[in-house]
Amino acid sequence: MMTRATSSCLLLCLLPVGCAGWRSDRVVIDDLLHRPDARHGTLGPSGKRLFAERLDEGLGFRGQFSYIHYAKIADPIMFQPLDWAISSSNHNVFKQDKPFVSATDRVDWFPSHLVTHSRFGRFVVTERKFITDDDTLVELVTVTNDSKVSAECLLQVSSGFARERGPDNTLTGAADFRGVRGHAVLLAPRFALAGNEPSLWRCVGIWPGQSVSFRIVMSFQEDAATAVRTAREWAVRSDPLGHQRAAYQKWFDDNCPRFECDDPYITKLYWYRWFVARHCLSRACTGNLPYPYFFEGTHQPHFPRLVSFSSPHIIAETRWLRDPQYAFGQVSNHCLNPDDTSGFFISARIDEKGGDYNNWIVKAAWEAFKVHPDRQWLASVIEAMSEDVRGTLRQFDRDGDFLPTPRKHGTTGMEYQPSFFYFNENYDDSKPDAPLERGDYAAYLYGNASALAEAWRFLGNSARAAEFEQLAGKIQVACLEKLWDPTDRFCYAVREGDGAVARVREIVGFYPFMSRLLPNEPEYVASLAYVVDPAEFWTAYPPATVTQKCPAYTPHVATWPAAGGKTRGCMWNGPAWPHATSLILDVMAIALREYNQPHVKPEHFWHMLDRYTHLQYENGDLGRPMVTEYYDGQSGSPDPTGCPDYFHSTYCDLIIRQVVGLQPSNSNRVVVDPIPGPLKWFSLRGLRYRGHDLDIVYNSAGAGREPGLAVWVDGRRAAYRPGVIGRVEFDLPAGERLVN
Repeated sequence: MMTRATSSCLLLCLLPVGCAGWRSDRVVIDDLLHRPDARHGTLGPSGKRLFAERLDEGLGFRGQFSYIHYAKIADPIMFQPLDWAISSSNHNVFKQDKPFVSATDRVDWFPSHLVTHSRFGRFVVTERKFITDDDTLVELVTVTNDSKVSAECLLQVSSGFARERGPDNTLTGAADFRGVRGHAVLLAPRFALAGNEPSLWRCVGIWPGQSVSFRIVMSFQEDAATAVRTAREWAVRSDPLGHQRAAYQKWFDDNCPRFECDDPYITKLYWYRWFVARHCLSRACTGNLPYPYFFEGTHQPHFPRLVSFSSPHIIAETRWLRDPQYAFGQVSNHCLNPDDTSGFFISARIDEKGGDYNNWIVKAAWEAFKVHPDRQWLASVIEAMSEDVRGTLRQFDRDGDFLPTPRKHGTTGMEYQPSFFYFNENYDDSKPDAPLERGDYAAYLYGNASALAEAWRFLGNSARAAEFEQLAGKIQVACLEKLWDPTDRFCYAVREGDGAVARVREIVGFYPFMSRLLPNEPEYVASLAYVVDPAEFWTAYPPATVTQKCPAYTPHVATWPAAGGKTRGCMWNGPAWPHATSLILDVMAIALREYNQPHVKPEHFWHMLDRYTHLQYENGDLGRPMVTEYYDGQSGSPDPTGCPDYFHSTYCDLIIRQVVGLQPSNSNRVVVDPIPGPLKWFSLRGLRYRGHDLDIVYNSAGAGREPGLAVWVDGRRAAYRPGVIGRVEFDLPAGERLVN
């Protein structure tokens, strides 16, 4: 059952005013997502290029930081107080030879900054620290004498990166970051260089109960002069924390559609997932990656880059931001970084590219265009997207049957799917994996080809449209002839070459529904019964990534119960993966709206959404949202080694399209078709769609408002369905400018 709370539990309050129907205060992201702990050593804010890979305990910015990509910048700011105490009775002076042993009393984590309170002997040190949008580390420090004795405190600032003594009492450092020279300048007003060591010093006298405040800043820039100027600006800026909070909040105010509902878990997770997007946003804008884009994550070496497997999720999610540069930038960067030989999309950093994953980037790009119809942008990327599809077949369809074969199980992005080891005795995963043609790759390629056919037709090129329409048809025929089993009524993987069937049901067997590859006929929709079968995929946190009947199945992370027993960080033999769950939620929604089938019901969709939502809260705690790579499918416990704030699934997109029900199309016809469920009310406001602002509001009969579903366009009510929730449709105002 869905967990419920009254609307008074929410930070927001819906109030009816004027013709726009509903109004609420903006969501203050710091207030909504604040938590009183260190949050696993994460730092919320990131700059255009600078981000924290790991924040360690201790004064200053200790841990590992990165610039542009994973970079191992260790302890960029180290701050240490030393005690010179004066006894109030006899004025004897003594010096403590070693730094204090500290004790952190409290940590308050906010998306825009971190606050810590630590005790160092007689001193209480409060720090407010953050990374600014212009790549500067700012630490605001207050030292309080918590004793009854006057004291002099000797303050030392040093750096693990800026180890050179610079002019005007600064510390400097520089290094090459994948071909980009990065310069850092560290300064602290009223601190001075002393002796020959690369450190800054200041001595302050503090009376009992009194405090002294100061700031330490360190700016990373591509040239030294800019680093100096930026550091000095932050050193003298009035109310730097207020400035940081306002600038950070502005991104959410400017870009995010405002959603809330009577389920506080859904509302909060919706906003948390926009935080994940902002947290992973990179604007290095150099080298191979001149456009803004999003990392898969900011932790571990392989996530802070453009990754082809996570990009479709990222594009789907970020297309709903008001500014299309974010989703479009993800696509455009891929278009600039194809495989040199065959032209298909691969992963990239600013100075290199490589790493192929099966993906549906082209389909996601076309879906983003439907939200922000920019004809000029589409024309600029469609040739590269066409080459991605052609190149995929050139490189991976070795037998010419229109079913590509991934290089190995790892390049599916779904490592250790049991089908790859089906032909080994007892699924022995220590033996080589088989070359397979699978439902996921077929679904992705079919979706990409179908999207290109629509896009080329929109641009007026009927020959190209026919090329990809015919290609999509050939992929569909091949999938139905080779992968579909009419007896089991399931889409299995088959071995390339001899066509031997790997008769193990995996989650990817349902993926063809997400691209509408499977026909709307009883034989094919019968496979949906497996999704909701408790003996197959319907686990405590559905869906399992392989049927529970498989000998290699386990709900647990990093476990292989069959022969071999080889394990690694990513295992797709049963646990719950947000990547797969978000896709299957889409499959269920498509089945409910577009297929004549009796198996998947609205309550199945809502149960899975509820489990998916609660999976992304640590121990089910409403105050601790956190998405990571994957989870135990039985207990919901996360992989303990996983990447926090992992951007490899959708959530906001699901809320907008399936809960609220907006169905994007490349026309001025607006369709809003929510999946009926347990919500008493919801409100989505300020959604930018095809050049217009949409507000969509629903109230049930028990919500205390006039029941029904209403849609406003640019402040005017365009559609209203009284009573129970259901489909509404209408045309956008004629004559609006819909492209740049």
